[in-house]
Amino acid sequence: MNKNRLKLLAKIFIAVVLLYYLVDYVNYEEIIIALKNSDKQLIILVFLLSFLNIYLQFIKWKVVCNSLIGVFDDNKIWLSLFYGFSGGIATPIRIGEYVGRKLPFENTTLMKVSIATMIEKFASLFLVLIIGGIGGAIFLSKYYTIALAVPILLGLIGFVIIIIALSKGVKFLRIFLNQLRNKFPFFQNLFIELKYAKELGKESLRKLLTFSLLFYFVYILQYALLVLAFNNGGDFFSAIWAGTIVMFAKSFLSFISFADLGIRESASVFVLSKIGLSKAVGFNSAIFLFLFNLLIPSIIGLFLLIKKDK
Repeated sequence: MNKNRLKLLAKIFIAVVLLYYLVDYVNYEEIIIALKNSDKQLIILVFLLSFLNIYLQFIKWKVVCNSLIGVFDDNKIWLSLFYGFSGGIATPIRIGEYVGRKLPFENTTLMKVSIATMIEKFASLFLVLIIGGIGGAIFLSKYYTIALAVPILLGLIGFVIIIIALSKGVKFLRIFLNQLRNKFPFFQNLFIELKYAKELGKESLRKLLTFSLLFYFVYILQYALLVLAFNNGGDFFSAIWAGTIVMFAKSFLSFISFADLGIRESASVFVLSKIGLSKAVGFNSAIFLFLFNLLIPSIIGLFLLIKKDK
């Protein structure tokens, strides 16, 4: 059994253990009661918003494909996105998403598709880290102590400084990157491929950031509506705040578990219980978010892959 398969099995095991512990910790009966008493209309609305969520991901990927890969066929871009969903959910740290997105693009290298995917995802990750980091710092300050918030704030400041330094081409960073390139052949090839990222252009970058912001807002809105649905009401803005923290935690710890299972739910239970909502509301909100935004699109992608092979 190779190392990748062992890692995948380890992640699946961790996800199962985390979910089992959560169901036991939350209480299975509470989960069922919260589900039975939930606002079904809000849940349906969240399901419908998942189509907007997927469409915004398509628009983001289309901007990058048009600018960097030179692909303008919407059908291929749609297939690439759904193949990526299926490949990502079944592999450690979603590495299969890069391979999946490459499948419809016969005349493009995997390296270019991977770099394009990283650029597209980084735009969203940037927002997740900044907004979620600030939300997390406020959460820690309010419910614990400001001392716990300081490392997050310092990390965010350092992150922003590095991004600015990279964009401005600061001298010491250029020297460091050149040393990496000269010492390791992998980085030499990577930097050659990365040069084409400059072709994205300011207008495409602006579009990418705009649609990334809209995607982020829809995702957080879905979570907040699920919280209100399973809680039968509540403070909408507190639910939005909780959503930014849950997404922040999920992004940081996604490498631990299979398809983020257990991580998303643990963060949701923890944050909402501190705010004063039941653990069952936290668990159900997170698991339905996974169902609508990841599992269902992945099943569709798998169906398309099987259809392609036939």
